[in-house]
Amino acid sequence: MAMNRLAKQHAKTINEAKHVAMKEGVEIVEAYAIGPTVVVTLKGTDLDGLKSWIRPTFCQQPKIKRLLDQGLQYVFRDQNGEEYLVDKTSC
Repeated sequence: MAMNRLAKQHAKTINEAKHVAMKEGVEIVEAYAIGPTVVVTLKGTDLDGLKSWIRPTFCQQPKIKRLLDQGLQYVFRDQNGEEYLVDKTSC
């Protein structure tokens, strides 16, 4: 249950900080939690191109690394519905 609450809190944080990703050229449409997973919908249809932002930028943030180590997962979804799972083994 604590992980579910943590996912909800972090989804809210992502929604409030969309402007930060925008500075990196990534537009976040919305973020929400499903259980211990944060689903992040990104504007655009080039998920492979967006992976080049996820690994070096998103995954390297100390707070994100801590959350991944605790078991939180992220699913990045593009406008075509393609998904990319990010967990502690994929970062």
